[in-house]
Amino acid sequence: MRKSTVIAAALVLALAVQLPADAAAKGSFGKKGGYNGVRIHMTLKQAKATGKLKTTPFSGQCMHAAFKSKKYRSPVGVLFSRKYGLVAIGAPAKARTPRGIGVGSTIKQVKKAYPRLKIGFSFDQVPVPGHKTVRYGFQVVKGKVTVMWLMATKQDCAS
Repeated sequence: MRKSTVIAAALVLALAVQLPADAAAKGSFGKKGGYNGVRIHMTLKQAKATGKLKTTPFSGQCMHAAFKSKKYRSPVGVLFSRKYGLVAIGAPAKARTPRGIGVGSTIKQVKKAYPRLKIGFSFDQVPVPGHKTVRYGFQVVKGKVTVMWLMATKQDCAS
């Protein structure tokens, strides 16, 4: 895994989804392996059928998409792989996992909520409970979560 690619992926997802606060219901990020009705491993066709995404054409093996929102528009937020389908979802600023973790949580809170947390070089990760092939990713700066995302364990777009 190349450090620059991981950092770039984290930044892309950090700029990701800027949904209104009411759309980022506490405790819903990662539930059912996805967010807002869109789940990791969905095909592009399945994800488009939800009517919740604005997509762009593929550029090579990957494609960026964004959640539709009347108040906010963002060019990125979701990553699709031609081979693996939906492989990453960026978290809105107000999003929380079902265990209450989100941007602003301390690393101590993350470790308490997710004891299986693996500390990495550029970001920390932990399996999403009940979903073996989906992980939470956390970028931690000065002991606090600054960016959060969901990512497929097997993918070819962000690592």
